[in-house]
Amino acid sequence: MFLPDDTFTFNHPPLNSSGDIYHTVALLLVLKHLGLPLPKVRVGYFDVPDGCFKTEGKLKATELHATRATSFASALGFDAQVQMIKVNLPRCVRINSRLKATREAIFREDSSAKVLDQKVSTGLLALIADHLGSTAVTDIIRTGFTTYASPLTTQLDAASKRWLDDEYEKVRKHAAPDAQIVIFHERLADNQNQNNSTGRAFDAIRKKIKALANVRQFTFRAGPAPTSWPNSSRSRAYGDCDETCSKGLTEHCVHQVRYLQLLARLKRELITHDGGSRFLGIYGSSSGTLDAPSFMGLRALSFHQFADGPHGRNESRRDTVRNAQDQREALMSCFKSVAAKTQRHKDAADIFAQWMAGSYEGLKLVATPSVDRVYTQVHTRPRKGRRSREVAKDIAGIDKKLCTLLRRCLTR
Repeated sequence: MFLPDDTFTFNHPPLNSSGDIYHTVALLLVLKHLGLPLPKVRVGYFDVPDGCFKTEGKLKATELHATRATSFASALGFDAQVQMIKVNLPRCVRINSRLKATREAIFREDSSAKVLDQKVSTGLLALIADHLGSTAVTDIIRTGFTTYASPLTTQLDAASKRWLDDEYEKVRKHAAPDAQIVIFHERLADNQNQNNSTGRAFDAIRKKIKALANVRQFTFRAGPAPTSWPNSSRSRAYGDCDETCSKGLTEHCVHQVRYLQLLARLKRELITHDGGSRFLGIYGSSSGTLDAPSFMGLRALSFHQFADGPHGRNESRRDTVRNAQDQREALMSCFKSVAAKTQRHKDAADIFAQWMAGSYEGLKLVATPSVDRVYTQVHTRPRKGRRSREVAKDIAGIDKKLCTLLRRCLTR
């Protein structure tokens, strides 16, 4: 369709997060449904020194997140495709160096590998949605995200259902029977913290919601709620262990699947007496955990801090340069509503009100003139004599397809 016919490998570098796996597994589900070849996926981790990334329990951060990512993929039946790979890095390095080091590890495993940056998964999903229609794609992903590849044990299945029932009841009872409910996905992370869901903009949105007579907000968060925020719950999308998740995080780790099952149930069962939907959708800052329900066809609004130039994030500049993460968020507008964060907190409240009313028209940004090469290049290591040097080659035609789609996303 858009990639070489032979097998390729996705490069997931060591990160202090695991949200990217939702994009990759979503693509695997769609490719499998369409009968297309499935890529290999290698999720990197490394033994970083103390102080580089935090350590959680016995696992270093990158190993913990790699374990979470592969466990999610395995629960959905992709354990053969998605595997961890150890990366040789003696010290903290920037993301480009981690990408290169992960490619080196992949080439050591398979010298003939054709390696792509995992970010290409978002671009490919957007192209497929543009080709087949977003509803067809989200139907495939929703079924796949909420269905275990193998039946759970009786004990695990019962515990998981109890959790789902309890969490659903918390949300359902939060408002009057005919009141509408919007979910706030709280993001508080050490990485990409410019996209955390904090500050005056989100305060303004909460104030807007409180002024609405028939709308209530329920918050999904990673940690325990402050005493002043009773209407919230841990999302269990972040690797928290309870009776349905073994302590080692390597077996039966089903918290991400269960979280997505809960969101699907909220959309399906939160209805009014006359059959209307009580579920308005989910909003928050850009994150992989917010992208997941978007891939399932749930109504979602994401606020993203876009770069306005190559040297930082300056709202006063109007350059057309957008980095790979910005382009990725723009391409996600095939699946969700995307808004740009600004310095004016009132803008966020106004956009939220438009989104609630169904009148938000989406991004209005200056279009980037070309796509980032992470979406277009396959890395190989052809054997030439006694030396082997990495080669990066563009995928024929994909840059033009993505550029056309990206322009539409940024200017519609």
